This record gives sequence, C-alpha cells and structure tokens, in this order.
Amino acid sequence: MNIPPKKILTNSSNSMLDLYTHYGRNHRFHIFCGILGTLLGRFSSLLPAFLLGIAIDLIFFDQSLPPSYIFSSQLESFSPSSILILFSVIIALSFFLGAVSMWLGDRGWNAFAQEIQHALRTDAYDALQALSMNFFEDSRTGELLSIINNDVNQLEDFLSTSFSDALRLVVMVIGVGLILFLLNPELTIIAMFPVPIIAILAYLFVKNIHPKYVAMRSSVGGLSSRLEDNLSGIEVINTESTKPYEKGRVFDSSSEYYNTNWAAISTRIKFFPMVTIVTGIGFVLTFTVGGLWVLSGPPLGFSRPLTPGTFVTFVIYVQQFVWPIAQFGQIVNTYQRAKASNSRIFGLLKQSPSIVDSPKAIDFSPLDVNLNFNQVSFRYPSLENYVLNDISFHLEKGETLGIIGASGSGKTTLVKLLARLYDVNEGSICIEDKNIQEITLSSLRKSIAYVSQDSYLFSGTLRENIIYGQ
Repeated sequence: MNIPPKKILTNSSNSMLDLYTHYGRNHRFHIFCGILGTLLGRFSSLLPAFLLGIAIDLIFFDQSLPPSYIFSSQLESFSPSSILILFSVIIALSFFLGAVSMWLGDRGWNAFAQEIQHALRTDAYDALQALSMNFFEDSRTGELLSIINNDVNQLEDFLSTSFSDALRLVVMVIGVGLILFLLNPELTIIAMFPVPIIAILAYLFVKNIHPKYVAMRSSVGGLSSRLEDNLSGIEVINTESTKPYEKGRVFDSSSEYYNTNWAAISTRIKFFPMVTIVTGIGFVLTFTVGGLWVLSGPPLGFSRPLTPGTFVTFVIYVQQFVWPIAQFGQIVNTYQRAKASNSRIFGLLKQSPSIVDSPKAIDFSPLDVNLNFNQVSFRYPSLENYVLNDISFHLEKGETLGIIGASGSGKTTLVKLLARLYDVNEGSICIEDKNIQEITLSSLRKSIAYVSQDSYLFSGTLRENIIYGQ
C-alpha cells in the first residue's frame, strides 16, 4: 500500500494544545501538585502585606478597621502588643507555607516537564524509525537530530517555569486586583492602569515574534545538518583539499542562523523595556496619588478615605503586581519559542510512512517458498529515469541467483525492493504467489538476511554488533 509522503515541519496552530491533549493527561498528578503549589504559594505571599496594613492602622495610628472586616471587633479588643505577636506568628506561618508550596509546585512542574520531554523524544524517534526510506532521502539528518534533541529540550523552560509563572500571574492579577478593589476601588483604577496597555503590547509582540522563531528553529536544523554532513565527510574534505569551500558553506549556514536569531532578538529586546516602562509608570502613579491621598485627602474628585496602613498595603501589592506583569513579556517570549519547537516536533509525529502494512496483510513463514519478480520497474522518487525496467525472474527454494552489473545498475535496489524498503512502480514481487505487499513488513524483513555493501557499526562492543540482528 503506497501513501504519498508528506513534507516534514508542517506547522500546526493547535500544536501546544496537542501537547497537553496527548501527553498532559498521563501526568495529571504532577500537574495537580504544580497547580496546588502555585496557588498556595501565591496565597501565602499575599497575606503578609494585608496583615501589615492592618497592624499599622491598629498599632501605630489607632485607626478603626472597616466594618467589612469580619474580625474587626475581635482585633480591636486586643492590646497592641498582642496584635503584633499574633500577626508575627501568622506571617511566619505564611512564609513557611510559601516555602513548602514552592517545593511542591517546583517538584510538580519540573517532574511534568522532564517526563513530557522524555515521552516526546522517544515518541519522535519511534515515529521517525517507522517512516519509509524515501523520507530520509528527502530529509537532512542534522535537521532530524535538531528536532529530536534541540526542539524537545526547548520545551523545558516553558513546561517547568513559564506555565507556572503564567498561572502565578493570573492568580496575582485576580487576587491582588480583588483585594485592592475591596480596600479602595478608586485607587485600584489607577493601580490597574498598566494591564490593558500591556495586553495590547503583548498582542503585537506575539504577532511579530512567532514567524521569526519558526524561521530561527528551521535555521538551527540547517546548521546542524551542515555540521553533521561535514564531520561525517571530514576524510573527503581533507583528501580533496576543500577546507576553504566547506568553511564558506558553514559560514553561510551560521549566517542564516545568526540573521534569523537576531531578527527575533531585535523584536524581543524592544518589547521588554516597553513593558517595564508601562509597569513603572503604573507604580509611580499609584505611589504619588496614594501618598497625596493620605497627606491631603482624596484627590481627583475621589471620595473614599485612605489610611496609612491601607496605603502601605497598596504600595506593597502594586509592587508585587508590577513584577509579574513585567515578567509577562518573558512568559510570552518563552511560549513563542516553545510553540515554534513544538510545531516542528508534532510535524514529525504526524508524518505517515509511505510503505505500511495492508489491512489484510498476513505473517510470512519461510518454509517451501519460491520467489517471483514479475515485470518489475522502479525509479527512486528523486530521479527521473528508471533504475530497473521490466525485470522478471523465478527462483525455487535452494536455488542461487547471481546478478552482475556496473555500479548503479540496480543490483542493490533489487534486494531493497524485496525487503520493501521501497515499493515497485510497476509489476509485482511475489512469494508463493503471494504479493509481498500482502505480507506484514515485520515478518517479511525478519525472513531476509541482508548484507549491505556499506557496512555500518553501531557504537558498542564487537559482540553487540555481531548479534545485533538477534
């Protein structure tokens, strides 16, 4: 059965969704630990600033708490020293909870990242070795290695760090925004000034950076292919005195990577400072307006009172809010890099072999067999002319056939067709009147002893190479 081969590196707009759909479900426990640790860590980090504001108003300024605080009456009955000790204990416990949560979250996300990488790498290799020989003729070894190794490794930062950072950012925006709104909705409007502007900047950044990262990952594969080819052919390079020529080709491949990488860097280094400026303006506005509010009363037509303790809480929360917002650019950047790599990985995983088992294929047992080549014609996909043309012969069990011919006349191709490394273009190859396309590939190839004209030794001992087929 022949299936037209597809081109590798097909981009998929849903490739990141594919990653979690196909692999995330097998690691739900690690995801749960990561999410739980992240949420508890964010909660514990919000508590000290809130308690500090209350303590400042109660202990140092003798301010009454708003009636909305359900514990306001109980706290006001305590002495200042008792409140100080109580809050100190709670804050200490919150830091301990934060440390435990950090360990739990980091362990969950990093275990998730490592196991996903391991599964992706082995699955990508398994998919690769299932493909037909014409795929490898049209692909560069260095680029395939780049996908299995470099692109898979590129996902680590996103899976282990950026996803948890994104979750922390969401929790921080919602948590801080809610608390600030309850404390003083009017000042919250000023504190949230950076959010819509950063959202617009992020949209423009994503729109511009993604195609540049796709081009960069492709150029990495090209550079890896060039280096792999040259190192494999270093003997030819030396004997033919082509070192200057090959240096030029490596220079060209490296220049392509340099240019595509620098295009992505140029976009990235413009985005981060802009985000920092916007978040900094938001912090300065909050600090200035809040400070004037405490000193002189509500400005800009606002009406709500603002106590010193609430102002301190606002400043701390806005600072906690500004830093994750500034990190948002890095999260988007890492996501786009990971998306470009993930698209290449799933482009490989979704490749289909051109030679597969027929749905009705049966296993083959080499007992009393005869072999028939019936008017077989074949040409390689990359060539225009036929290598074999109308070849026919019949062999009974025990018979030997010797084929002679000039180099490139198709002697080795006959054996490759018998093993279905390629399928014939015309005619048929039959064993016991059974077309080999109706025999399972594994049973057919296990029944053939094939000694290639080009010997290849795997890394390992001599014994391991001798018994490799067994």
